Order: sequence, then structure tokens, then C-alpha cells
Amino acid sequence: MSELIPLPESLKEAIDPYLPTDISHHNANNNCGSEGDEILDDNNRPLPFITLTFAQSLDSRISLGEGTQTKLSHLQTKTMTHYLRYNHDAILIGINTFLTDNPSLNCRYNPENVHPIRPIIIDPNMKSCAANNYNFSNLNQLASKNMGLSPYIIVSMLTYLNLKSDIDQLNNSHSGPTIIPINTTKVKYSNNIELFDWPHLFSLLKNHYHINSIMIEGGAFVINNLLSYNFNLINSLIITIAPVYLGKNAIQVSPDFHLSLLNNHNTNDRNNLTWWTGIQDSVLMFRNK
Repeated sequence: MSELIPLPESLKEAIDPYLPTDISHHNANNNCGSEGDEILDDNNRPLPFITLTFAQSLDSRISLGEGTQTKLSHLQTKTMTHYLRYNHDAILIGINTFLTDNPSLNCRYNPENVHPIRPIIIDPNMKSCAANNYNFSNLNQLASKNMGLSPYIIVSMLTYLNLKSDIDQLNNSHSGPTIIPINTTKVKYSNNIELFDWPHLFSLLKNHYHINSIMIEGGAFVINNLLSYNFNLINSLIITIAPVYLGKNAIQVSPDFHLSLLNNHNTNDRNNLTWWTGIQDSVLMFRNK
């Protein structure tokens, strides 16, 4: 595993205002995630601070194809990713990202002050635990060696009820994942497929599992759903743009509808957006207020 290069000071200064402030080692100068920015669910319970972040090509693609791991970020923005993890309680990905990348989902920004970050996997049908996918994963290897936290795996309620005995055994294992069932609903705008109730999930993670901030890294299904139908739940949007085209057959991220980050008549909106440019990549940072 390669060492991270130093985070450019100009990037750190640019990104700090877009970070949550409820991490014990946070920068005291951060002004995001304060009580006034807190998002509430329908029952007036607080939701965690949500950062949606991903790397994309110039043509808004994140991967050359389904099941294909595609590296886009420069070493500078790779360090930025770990700095983001250092400032969040949990990191969330979808099941396809887990199966394709076998990620470690750890934080290597500050080895002298280890920050354990909780992995969360959106896995409606519990594919992560089929065919020993979890047993042979980097997540399990790190958790079994006490080098990382075991993941929370979010499954549909139907999957939970059908596999309850197996799930109970997993939940009682030392380094195994914690399986969390969530109700799903059929939605017409997504071709009648099942989707999680994101506000309920975020509320559960905040108020029952004490997760105050979540960094969401993908994949495409998770990103597109949040951009399209749950953008109001996002506190910060941080996008790394690499100088490459992946082509029309690559995996695209894009909301289903027109979505403008800026209201031309609102000066505050323009103040909530920052660009940073490095050796290779550009980074867009947006605070959603």
C-alpha cells in the first residue's frame, strides 16, 4: 500500500469550510455543520452531516464499465480523499463498489493519530456475504486484525426476514458485519425498483448508531439517486474532475432532472461554491444550504 503524498495547504484551506465540525480532531476554523445547518427528518430528529464525494471524468463518468475498477484521481486528490475520511465518522458505498473494488475503506491521512472510520455498505440482497465475499474481503481482514472497524451492511427488510438465522450468527461474530434491515419502497421514477428510505436510514444511523457524519463515495446508483431525489439531504458536495474522457459506454453519474448548484439571484449560493485546481485534477466544493 503506497504512502500518501502531503496534502497541499491550498487544498486543505479550500476544503475545510465544507467539512463537518463534530469530529474530535476537527479544525476549529470550520464553519460547516453547525447547529443552524442541521437537517431534520420528518419527525424533527437530526440527521447526520452528509458529504457526497466522487471522482469523475470530463464526460461525467466514474468507471469504464460495470465491474471495472477505474482510477481517476491524482495523488493529490487521493490524499484529499483520506483527509475527508479523517473528518467523518463513516464512509458509505454501494454493493457493486464493494464487489468490484474490494476496498479497505480505512483512513491513512494521519498515521500518528489513527481515526477509525465505520464502513457502511448498501446491500439490499446481502450479496456481500454470499460466496464468502465478505470473508475474503479487505474489510474483514482489517477488522479481524483490529486495524479497522467492521462494516454496517444495510439490507432490505425482506432479505433480513428470509435470512434471519444466518444474519443473527453474523451479528454475534467478533469481526463480522452488523446487518441493519431497512424498509424499501417501489418508486415509479426509478423503473419501479426498490430503493431505501434515505431519510429513515440516515436518521437511524445518527440517532441509534451515533454516526454524526457520513462520507458517501458511490457507486453510480447511490450517487445518481441522491443527486436526483434526495439532494436536500446532502450538506456538502465535493467532486474531483480528472482531465480524461471515458466515453459514452462508461458508467455515468448525473441527476435525472435539471439541477443547478447556483441561483444567479442569490449571492449566498455563489459564496457556497469553491473551485481548486491542482497538478492534474480540479475539485468542485459546494455547501448545500
